[in-house]
Amino acid sequence: MPSNIISVVYIDYDPYVAKIISRFCERCGGVRVKPFSSVGEALKWLSQNSIDVIVSAYHMPGINGLELFKILRTQGNETPFIIFFRGVELDSVAKESISSDVHVSGCLLNDDDSPRNQIPTLVEMIVQVATRRQKKSGDR
Repeated sequence: MPSNIISVVYIDYDPYVAKIISRFCERCGGVRVKPFSSVGEALKWLSQNSIDVIVSAYHMPGINGLELFKILRTQGNETPFIIFFRGVELDSVAKESISSDVHVSGCLLNDDDSPRNQIPTLVEMIVQVATRRQKKSGDR
């Protein structure tokens, strides 16, 4: 695990869920999370700030997590990107990702009523993708 705190943006259309998941992640330790409940606000903030990892819900009004990922990549944002699914069929999203040649850093399905149970796994995934990115940057 990196010795410094990993900076994370979490995007979910539900402001309550965005704040709660962010707080649960921070309680696990090693991460500092900035929650957003608006894709537009998140994109604006990300265009002006550097972050270690982006985590996004899949379902959001007018856009899904894969579409958001594509927007970020077309803007030149290469930040590792994790999709946190709630109540969605992971296989169909994986097929969509493969057919559109989208390669996110990670996907986590929360098939439980409470996303709280998946938070330690999500934080572990965040640490892994941030560490992988740091190693790649160090290799150059």
